[in-house]
Amino acid sequence: MVFRALLDPDLLKKWTWGNPTVDAKVGGEYRYGWEYEMDGKKVLGGPTRILELVENERLVSDWPDWRGDETNYTQKITWLLEDQGDGTLLTLVHDGFVRASDISDFPFGWAGFLEGIRDVAQGV
Repeated sequence: MVFRALLDPDLLKKWTWGNPTVDAKVGGEYRYGWEYEMDGKKVLGGPTRILELVENERLVSDWPDWRGDETNYTQKITWLLEDQGDGTLLTLVHDGFVRASDISDFPFGWAGFLEGIRDVAQGV
């Protein structure tokens, strides 16, 4: 169920609060459906495509700069899943930061998303 929560658009809506698009294959579109304006520029936030996909084990997506700065290197989001008998251990790795200030913005957001994934997977 945890893997489905990462790829099923109906389940993604429950923890990303967006309007997700998923083409579940390497190179496929993967978006949370976030749109906002930053300094007068329209930004499509969150991931845009799947970089790696191994069913029930790993999902890796890109993560462009949240400001819409196309000169900033793309970060990566890696979701690692490990069977733990009666549950699943989900590990999130967000890497590729080039601005130290960006690191401080994400932990609180990811904590909320991880709680949301847990709730979706448990059927809460």
